[in-house]
Amino acid sequence: MKKNILIFTLLIITLQGCNSSPVNSRPEVQTESFVIFGNNQNLKSHIQLNGSTLSLGDIDIKNWPLKNLSCTPCDITLDRRFHPDGPTTWVIAVDKSITKTWVISSYQNQFSIDQWQIKHASDQVIIINSKSKKKSTFSSNIQSSVAIKSDENCTLLWTKKVFLDQPRKNISPDVAKFKSQFIIQCEV
Repeated sequence: MKKNILIFTLLIITLQGCNSSPVNSRPEVQTESFVIFGNNQNLKSHIQLNGSTLSLGDIDIKNWPLKNLSCTPCDITLDRRFHPDGPTTWVIAVDKSITKTWVISSYQNQFSIDQWQIKHASDQVIIINSKSKKKSTFSSNIQSSVAIKSDENCTLLWTKKVFLDQPRKNISPDVAKFKSQFIIQCEV
């Protein structure tokens, strides 16, 4: 009897571990943090979405959270600023002077990229457009498009803030408290 119960329990555990979704399926919006791969560079490239990886020439963004990014072709820039607790990395994609998109990943509490000044305040983020001096405040995690106050037609397409594991009390606290990511797009 105990042997039958053990076999039955193992069968249930095995069946619950199975996933009936197709291997290449992905939700409409992915909530995982994206990761930017590539060397700092400027290039002209078409953009291609393969599964959850957005390829921009020699630059890949794994775990791309949106359906796609329109670019036919785009002028692409990848750049970084290094800090002791982690870099700020960004990709700028300009599509034939129609749209300009910033894909930003940072471990900093506040930073500036191009015309954007970004500062975290508790569970919110403040985004200031330095051209128009207009300020917008958002939740730290947004999975849909929200307008940014600006003289241009700008939108925050996606943002995510993930808190990082911190060392124990007796170990130096030189680890960033969080990683934040943003996708901003403006009509130019």
